[in-house]
Amino acid sequence: MTSPRVKIRELSLWDEDYVAALPAGELDWIEYKGSAKLTDAAWAQDISKYASAWGNYGGGYIIFGIKDPKSGEPLEIDGGVPEAFKPKLGDWLDDVIPRLVEPPLQKVTSWLIHPKRKASRIKPGHVLIVIHIPESELAPHQAADHKYYQRLGRKLEPLKHRAITDIAGRRRFPKLRTTVLIHSGGIADPSVFWKLENLGSALALHWKASSNSPRRLMEIT
Repeated sequence: MTSPRVKIRELSLWDEDYVAALPAGELDWIEYKGSAKLTDAAWAQDISKYASAWGNYGGGYIIFGIKDPKSGEPLEIDGGVPEAFKPKLGDWLDDVIPRLVEPPLQKVTSWLIHPKRKASRIKPGHVLIVIHIPESELAPHQAADHKYYQRLGRKLEPLKHRAITDIAGRRRFPKLRTTVLIHSGGIADPSVFWKLENLGSALALHWKASSNSPRRLMEIT
């Protein structure tokens, strides 16, 4: 079951206060990591599993610089990652993260959060790192350990063969969304606006739609 998401700001608007106010429960769309995790030798192996899981289903966020959250308690910033850990740290992450899975992800966005001017919980010269991995049109994505993953609560689970083939089917079939709007009111007759969109990457070459409506559209008051 997918856990409910709060309304998320555009990534460029995130700051340390916003991060500290994020939920800390059993969430399948966000993962908090301590700053030391990024400098650990096994970090790429670990993060490739999240890149696989979120690229395969739903997308999500990884935040470095947060102590392991405890249920019912607010998030605690651990001081942050040294920004000098890598030259042009944000660009380095945008280059490395997509290539942690096969095929590489087309779109990954990282955001560095610097200390605020007063009473900051981020050390000088340090940053919080937020990485957004959206659901991918190129899924399924294989992690560095040659497995395919999904995120269930705070756990990563390998996908079974049927799930992998179902994900692969996204690229073979169009993903259609239809919207119907009915406008009534004033002296004009009611109007119906119908919009059909292809949200997937496969061409919707052949499609058929039918609709049924009452003979008379009554004005809703």
